[in-house]
Amino acid sequence: MTHSKLTIWTVAELAEVVGGRLLAGTGESPVSTATTDSRGLTADAAFFALRGDRFDGHDFAAAALE
Repeated sequence: MTHSKLTIWTVAELAEVVGGRLLAGTGESPVSTATTDSRGLTADAAFFALRGDRFDGHDFAAAALE
C-alpha cells in the first residue's frame, strides 16, 4: 500500500518533523496523505522518495512537484 492517512499538518510542519526541506512553495499547504508512488499524487499528498536495491524514488521527485 502506498497511501496512508495522516493527521493534517502543513507542508512546513511535516518537513520540520522529518528533517526535510521545502523545494517549492511557502509550506502553508495542508498534508493529509502520504505516498511513495509519484504516479497518483493528489494536491494534499506528501511524496516520500525511498531508495531501494532496484529503484530510487529521488528519480521521480521532479515529476512529483509537477
